Amino acid sequence: MTTIAFDGKSVASDSLQGSHDYDSPVPAGKIIERNGVVYAICGYFALFDAWIKWHEDGADPEKTPICKVQNHNTTFIVFEKGRCFTYDIDIPYPDEAFAGEAFGSGCGFAMGAMAFGATAKQAVETAIKLDPGSGGPVQVIDLESLKAEAA
Repeated sequence: MTTIAFDGKSVASDSLQGSHDYDSPVPAGKIIERNGVVYAICGYFALFDAWIKWHEDGADPEKTPICKVQNHNTTFIVFEKGRCFTYDIDIPYPDEAFAGEAFGSGCGFAMGAMAFGATAKQAVETAIKLDPGSGGPVQVIDLESLKAEAA
């Protein structure tokens, strides 16, 4: 339940926060920027802070955040220095992703939209219309401005 899209220039996310059969009226911040690094999560949102701390502490594969929820299928995404890497409990090593990729339950809709020229924001808007697991306001972080600030 989530859609996160990456078009090479920006990353966008839905903000629906839910658990089992409940959708919260409070939007979730599934993408955030800290010290020039953008973090995103799809899946078990409660692990977000733990994954960020894990990455800031050096991303040791032996110390990934522990989740006792079975079949949680969480993907942690890091945008740093113009590159995108994904991590999860099963693969706690950086797996590079490229522009045009999307993550979460609405990823197919978002990737299809980007294949036809949509921005990351437009791709998430499309996924929200088609994927029942995505919703809420769209959040966007401009990766190009972060690159410029770092230079």
